[in-house]
Amino acid sequence: MDLLHRAGSNMMRTCPHCGELFQIVEKHAFTCPARPGILDLVRQLLERPEQPGIARSAREYRAAAMEHNTEVGHGILAPSQRALEKRFKSWHGVCKWAGLEYSRLPAHPDKAPEEAAIAEVGAALEADAELRAAWEVRGLPVLKVYTPEHDKRFYYVIR
Repeated sequence: MDLLHRAGSNMMRTCPHCGELFQIVEKHAFTCPARPGILDLVRQLLERPEQPGIARSAREYRAAAMEHNTEVGHGILAPSQRALEKRFKSWHGVCKWAGLEYSRLPAHPDKAPEEAAIAEVGAALEADAELRAAWEVRGLPVLKVYTPEHDKRFYYVIR
């Protein structure tokens, strides 16, 4: 039996799973973290398949939960990332509740940007070397460089 509480002018009802008060308890109870089966579902969606025991980022969980919720139909829905963070105060708290370790490092770091930057620097160094070589052989050969004593300018004798 639901317990009814009067908070101001709004009627509040108690969640049968966690005991917290809500105006629309049905909406909350459907994805309540204390509901049986939710912990297993969240852990399944949160754990990285390639790294057991390590949690996904909040963004990756959000995508996995949305995909699960669209496929499942009327089964157990996964709580939103925002609802979990509100309940457990942080993403680290959510991961701790699920029994997983949180790592900020990506599962598979994308090396493509780093490799592209290295290739770009290599190409720039090659172009610079070609330009310097072109300046060495460019123009007429200089036979002599002299500076008169009364003048501070350089004079070049070319062929």
